[in-house]
Amino acid sequence: MDFLHERSAMIIKKRLAVVEFVHGLELILKAILIRKGYCIYKFKNNKIFKNNEKIERLVSSDRTIELEGVIKFFKKEYPELSFNLVDKLRVLRNQITHKGTEISEKKRDYFIGAINCLIEVYEKEDIRNRKFLGIIRQAKLDI
Repeated sequence: MDFLHERSAMIIKKRLAVVEFVHGLELILKAILIRKGYCIYKFKNNKIFKNNEKIERLVSSDRTIELEGVIKFFKKEYPELSFNLVDKLRVLRNQITHKGTEISEKKRDYFIGAINCLIEVYEKEDIRNRKFLGIIRQAKLDI
């Protein structure tokens, strides 16, 4: 019984790690949008607009845009980056959250791709946070 309990606990931890990683990635990308002057609050048409007084009067601060919209924005902004892997990681997160899907070893490529995208966005946006970049680069090596 101990083996089954330990194995179940490990599987749950891995699933939670995926969910938390994707949530953190979403928050970082939204922070970059804000830094670039965009509004992250949700509109009926799911578009992303530059923040200004007119926009501020139209938005409801109840909900921010979903990660899918953020990924679409960054795919257009940086077409050379592999945000397709980030999108696959988002889908995996949703499957874990809603269906309890297991994580296969091949899905580690999604994490590496997401980390690469994040590092490259930081470089392109000239965000200088060496401590965070060091941590995220080390996490990539540990995967």
